[in-house]
Amino acid sequence: MTKARERFKDWGAWVRRMAGEVRDNLLEPRGEASAMIEGPLEEIPGHWKAGLTTALGEGFNSLFSATQRKARGFRSSV
Repeated sequence: MTKARERFKDWGAWVRRMAGEVRDNLLEPRGEASAMIEGPLEEIPGHWKAGLTTALGEGFNSLFSATQRKARGFRSSV
């Protein structure tokens, strides 16, 4: 996993360097994406190692949002 991490960081640095050199900004979105991924790079392998996902939290969030949408327009009886 260490070799993959190093190669990704090298690729991200190359993309950002090339995005700065190219005048038509073709690589700029890729540079932004690589910078965004490099932040949580240490946590990404957690999905494959331990099967960690945010699915349960996203499911609860969906239920809470649906409840809030249904409750719009009602007032408390107190």
